[in-house]
Amino acid sequence: MVPEPRGCIMAWVRKRQTKGGTRYLAGYMDPTGVQRSAGTFRTRVDAARAGAAAERKVTDGSWLDPAAGKVKFTDYVEQTWWPNLHHLELTTRAAYRRNLDAHFLPYFSGHPMSTITPTLVQGWVNKAVQDGLSPRSIRKYHTLLHSVFKAAVRDRVLAYNPCDGTSLPKVVTSRRETITPAQFDALLTAIPVQHRALLQVAIETGMRWGEHTALRPRHLDLTRAWIVVAETIVEIGKKDSPPASGTPSSPSPRTTSTAH
Repeated sequence: MVPEPRGCIMAWVRKRQTKGGTRYLAGYMDPTGVQRSAGTFRTRVDAARAGAAAERKVTDGSWLDPAAGKVKFTDYVEQTWWPNLHHLELTTRAAYRRNLDAHFLPYFSGHPMSTITPTLVQGWVNKAVQDGLSPRSIRKYHTLLHSVFKAAVRDRVLAYNPCDGTSLPKVVTSRRETITPAQFDALLTAIPVQHRALLQVAIETGMRWGEHTALRPRHLDLTRAWIVVAETIVEIGKKDSPPASGTPSSPSPRTTSTAH
C-alpha cells in the first residue's frame, strides 16, 4: 500500500520480505508531516491496528516524539528551553541561570526527560528541605522547574508535567507592623536633606530600584506633576552579562511607560 502524501496523517501498511518470512511495516504521519514507523508485525491486520493507534494519538493530540523523551534534562534545557528566554529582562534571565546551575542541573542532568517522574521531583524537594533551603525559596524554584516541564509538554517531549501535584513545604508568613506617621517622620528626618525628595519618590511611587535609579530630568512632567517610568537599569554579574555589553550594569528601555 502506497503511503499517503506528506501532510496527511492516514496510517499505512507496507509489506516486506525478510529472511524470516513476510513482515508488515506499520506507518503513519506525525503532526509535522514526517513519516514514522509504528512497528513491524507478522500480519497485515496487526500492522494496521498499530498504525491506526498511532494515527489516533496524532489526531487527539496525545502523540509524543519517541526520540524526544530520550533527550537528557540538561540537553533539553540548554538546547530548547533556554534559547527561548531571550525576551526576558536581563535580571530575570540571570536569576534563572543561577537557579538552574545551582539547583536543577546537578540533580536532574543525567536523567532522560521521559524518566523524570513526580517521585523524582518530590525527591528534589525533600532534599532541598533537608539542605536547609527555605520554604519560600523552594516554592519559587519549583515554579521555575514547572515552567521547564510545561514547555516540554507543549513540545510533545512529555505527556504530563511531573511537577503537578508536588507536595511543597508551607510558607509561614511573619506578621509585619506598619510604622506610624511619627516613626516615618523620625526616619525621614534622619536622612540628609539632599536625599529626602528622592526617598519620598521611591516610597510614594513604589518604583523598583532599577526604575528609580534610571530617573532623569526628562522623565519629569512638572506641569502635570507626573513621573514617567520610561527606562530601567539592570545590574547583573559579569558571568551573566551579554557578550556585547562588557559591563555588569546597563540601561534597558521598558516596553511600557507608567505615570505617577
